[in-house]
Amino acid sequence: MLTQYLTLLETEHGREVFAKFYQTHRNEIYHKAYMILHNTQDAEDMVQETFLSLARNADRMPISEPGKVWFYMDTVVKNKSHNLLKQREMQSILSMEES
Repeated sequence: MLTQYLTLLETEHGREVFAKFYQTHRNEIYHKAYMILHNTQDAEDMVQETFLSLARNADRMPISEPGKVWFYMDTVVKNKSHNLLKQREMQSILSMEES
């Protein structure tokens, strides 16, 4: 999966920084998503969505400031995970109303 993200980045330096960040923080991102979702597949999906967001916005990321990048990633994974829960809750409510 890392290779697919790297193709979205324009510079070799950006690829190197992204690869290091991915390898260093992937498990932390997964853990945060899993703690919210309590589902391994959903947590994996959120990891992929979060790193895809980073790759798409890499040109705007302060790569020289890893703390800010980590804050961005932390915020993205939490928001995406909570949004998934809300979406599923709404689907459940709608299906109950239809029954």
